[in-house]
This record gives sequence, C-alpha cells and structure tokens, in this order.
Amino acid sequence: MSGRVRKQVGLPGGRRSLSFSLAVEDGWPSVGLECLPFDTVPGGLKLLVPPLFVKKLSVGDVITVRARRERVSSWKHTQRSRHSTIWIAELGRGITRAIKRALKRLRELGCSTSTSKDLGVYAVDVPPGQTVTLVYTFDQPGTLLYGCHVPGHYAAGMRGTITVTAK
Repeated sequence: MSGRVRKQVGLPGGRRSLSFSLAVEDGWPSVGLECLPFDTVPGGLKLLVPPLFVKKLSVGDVITVRARRERVSSWKHTQRSRHSTIWIAELGRGITRAIKRALKRLRELGCSTSTSKDLGVYAVDVPPGQTVTLVYTFDQPGTLLYGCHVPGHYAAGMRGTITVTAK
C-alpha cells in the first residue's frame, strides 16, 4: 500500500480532496497527513498537483481507492502519467527567497509546483517528455535536499544535497 486516505471532501466540479496518512521514515516527513486534490475521471481519480510527501504518485496519475465509511484503506494506479516530481527540502532558513525565485522560473518553464512554507518543503512537477534546466545563483547561505520521486529513482541515488556557503 502506497498511502492511506483518511477522509474525502467534495470540491466543486467533480473534484475531490483526499487525505493520505504518511509513513514516517528516518523522521521524515514531519507531518502525518497530506491532502491532495483530484478530478473524477473515467477510470478513477486524477491527481492535480505535485505531492509534497506521497511517494509513487505524480501529477496526472489516475488512481482507484478502496474505502469503508469514508476511510480509504488502499489505493492503486490505473494509469501513470509519466510526469516526474522533484522534491526540495530547505534545511535551515535563509534561502527562502532564492527558492521562491527558482520556483517562479520553473513555473515559467512549464512546471507546476506545490509549497509548504511552514515546513520548508517544495515539489516540482516536470511534464512527460520535457527536460527542464535551471541555472541559479543562490545569494544566501543554507542547505537544500533534492530528489526524484519517480519509483525507484530516489532509492537508486537520484537525490542530493546543495549546501550554499557565505562568500
């Protein structure tokens, strides 16, 4: 089971909000639930935004859920979108402005983003078949974690740390 939905909330236009219980590994994530919006489509529910924490799920993926008394006990893919999600976690404060500028530029390049400012966590969706290159100069010290969330990529080493030091 990749996640568990704790409640479903109706939204306008056939949209639903699903709250996923999160499995904490090595103290991460620092929250127990993530709420994500979905559209109801033939074959299931289609994810609308990049997830900040839910693994193996990307924008455009269609899933089905099993529920009892509005509690979903499991979910599975009926269609994968081939989108890629990249996570960025801010370790310590000081580089928030730089991240905001980078996210703005990524949106200009056609990516969608999700943000939890309170937790210093960001997700970037890269559409299928797209390559996005962003060259950025950080102007404040801090540390970032980044990683790919395509199944198997993070575990295979598609992750790293960026440490920005003062001049």
